[in-house]
Amino acid sequence: MRKSILNLTAAIGFAVLGFSQSAFAGTITRTGPNGNTGTTTRSVSNGQQTTTRTGPYGNTGTTTRSVGY
Repeated sequence: MRKSILNLTAAIGFAVLGFSQSAFAGTITRTGPNGNTGTTTRSVSNGQQTTTRTGPYGNTGTTTRSVGY
């Protein structure tokens, strides 16, 4: 009984983790008061989260970090 509950708990935990990983992904565009826009793109793959920011003049910055399981 305890082993089956533990297995069920682990399965639910991994399912929630999988859904939350995809929740990190996406693109956000912000527009400032002068019409300038900045874009942030986030992706998650193989335990790595990559964030790329593009400023209004085309300058970019990228950060990568490990996403723990």
